[in-house]
Amino acid sequence: MRVIGLISGGKDSCFNLVHCVAAGHEIVALAILKPKDTKVDEIDSQMYQTVGTSAAEYIAKAMDLPFFVGNISGSGNSTGRDYLPTEGDEVEDLYDLLKKVSEETGAQGVSVGAILSDYQRVRVESVCLRLNLTPLAYLWRRNQAELLREMISCKMECILIKVACLGLDSTHLEQTLNCMEPTLLKLEKKFGVNVCGEGGEYETYTLDSPLFIKKLKLVKRTVVNHTTDPIAPVSYLHLDELELVDKDVPEGFSQQQRLDYYGIKGLEPESYLDDLQYTSICSTDSSSTADRLVIEQKQPVISSNFGDDDWFEILNLQGFGDTASECMESVARLLDTQLLQVGATRKDLIRTKVYIDRMENYAEINNIYVQQFGLNPPVRVCVALGDNNLPTGCKVSMDVRGKKHQGQEGDDRRCLHVQGISHWAPANIGPYSQGYLAGEYLHVSGQIGLIPGRMTLHPEADLELDLAYRHATRVQEAMAPAGCNIHSAVCYIVDPANSSLVQSYWQEKCLDCAVTVILVEQLPRAANFEWEIVYTVNTL
Repeated sequence: MRVIGLISGGKDSCFNLVHCVAAGHEIVALAILKPKDTKVDEIDSQMYQTVGTSAAEYIAKAMDLPFFVGNISGSGNSTGRDYLPTEGDEVEDLYDLLKKVSEETGAQGVSVGAILSDYQRVRVESVCLRLNLTPLAYLWRRNQAELLREMISCKMECILIKVACLGLDSTHLEQTLNCMEPTLLKLEKKFGVNVCGEGGEYETYTLDSPLFIKKLKLVKRTVVNHTTDPIAPVSYLHLDELELVDKDVPEGFSQQQRLDYYGIKGLEPESYLDDLQYTSICSTDSSSTADRLVIEQKQPVISSNFGDDDWFEILNLQGFGDTASECMESVARLLDTQLLQVGATRKDLIRTKVYIDRMENYAEINNIYVQQFGLNPPVRVCVALGDNNLPTGCKVSMDVRGKKHQGQEGDDRRCLHVQGISHWAPANIGPYSQGYLAGEYLHVSGQIGLIPGRMTLHPEADLELDLAYRHATRVQEAMAPAGCNIHSAVCYIVDPANSSLVQSYWQEKCLDCAVTVILVEQLPRAANFEWEIVYTVNTL
């Protein structure tokens, strides 16, 4: 797709451009937000790196790309975990900039150099969603030491232009990442420093990249001692003058050809699947079978046997009608009626399980489903059972689980709703969150074996199964890094022969929890497997 490079001039935003090209995208323009006051290098912003942005236009010149500049006129007015459009907020400056650039370039995606900041990710995704742009954040949740080494090995020449942590001072300014790597690794071990500077320890400026047609040379700079703290002094460089220097890349090369010319390999989305494992045990146990899921016509049932008294389940929300849309609308009305009996609202829902007749009706059903939930929707499991395995006239049946009193004081729920494409795990491809943590339970959305950076299904069944499970574990690690135990595990399959494969895989994992294998007619994206996992979170 055609991509806007959202840059600061630093290593992360410039290196993510390289990943975008490696994934087959084309960078068509660069864009940046800078302080409105051109005499100011550093402003207090949780969203934007501003040191070095005065020289960001040279990045565009080095890449020979159109360059768009916006001013940071707003402030961080909305600083909560979630973000909704807020007048006067600095995020709206980003909206205005990307709206202008996308309209003029026809771009469909935005390159974002975020690594760990949920604050930045949530706000960039909010802007992209409003503009129908796809966020591409290939560095997201990468191991920082590995990422730093990857940047260096991919011929990124980046220098430190700001230092702000224990162990770094003005003598480290203008040092390259290559020179600084041993020092940063030492500081990580000694003081817990983020080696990629994700804690604000340092900022960088990019002098060269495989995508640069010309490299940059720093001709004149001024050292500014921002604070003189004896433990962690803050100093930065004002980049007074740079010049473009010729490189030996033949003229007329495409962006992909530039990567090839420099021998940049191993950044394709498939390259980040090296940890996947084949199932080595081939079970011939004839008892390893899966029961087909069949839903009979029943009245809704309210249950409260999960967790404490605040938890509730509503089963058998069956929708009837002539069309899939009518059936989903029927389910939504029934859900509201049952929630009223429970004394809950849709905001209290943690997980939905949606059983539909055929995946051909998924889009129609989803158009109604998406209207039912707001900013942080519950996690979702969706499977198709076939025309004959739902009651006559029913194209949708739904079970829900929730925890009452959402939003009240002491409520501990938290969701993960990542919409950007990365190498981490699949972006959410529907109105659901990847994970929802409430009380001691972490629910994870149904996971299928999509290659995250491509959002396409893995072609090999064994590895598709392992990849889908890896997605669930990565959501768990992101939401509960202290660790979890598996409370329940279900694997949906479409081929009865794969039941033994799932059991063998689970046996190799040596997990205490048993796995339930359920046979269905179809899974999203024509997947062979879909994992549904609930974790119990370890408490410290």
